Amino acid sequence: MVSDAMPRLGHDRRRSSARMVLAHNLQNDRLNASGLMIRGSTFYARWMIPRPLQAILGRSHFVKSLRTKNAHDARRLIRAAGWEYEELLRQAEGHASKPPLSPPVAPTQTQTQAPLSPSPRPKAKSKTFEQVFELFINDPTRKRAKKTVAGYKDGIEIIYAVIGRQTPVADIDREVCRRLLETLQ
Repeated sequence: MVSDAMPRLGHDRRRSSARMVLAHNLQNDRLNASGLMIRGSTFYARWMIPRPLQAILGRSHFVKSLRTKNAHDARRLIRAAGWEYEELLRQAEGHASKPPLSPPVAPTQTQTQAPLSPSPRPKAKSKTFEQVFELFINDPTRKRAKKTVAGYKDGIEIIYAVIGRQTPVADIDREVCRRLLETLQ
């Protein structure tokens, strides 16, 4: 008996076609120019090393696994790989003494940031953590069930115990967040 159904291929047809579309899209100039490539199902960053530096580095391409199978994450992670690529080229050229281009990081207590604008504006009074939470709960564009709001209010009490109700949001930094995570774990 002949069946009108499609033959079974031993794998999920939707997943396979999504990979084929993704592989096809990676061949477009827009994605290839970004240095994004895929091997199997894992994304990689790949850029050609300039000819004069190939002899110094002993390779013709910079290839780094982005350790993701998600295209959206790969597009985000390729930026960090780009910083590594630029630093590798700079070191090979002997220009490592120049300040390295690196992804922006949060300043530590010893570092200070230069103002972004030429004339610093006076700081506006920062909202407290409690005020921001109340704005979130009372957002008129959101409709939340009473049970959901009750759950939020129970959870926020733990956060208030660590952070404090009257703490300005501008004062919540990485250390405060780490303290909160340690408390929650």
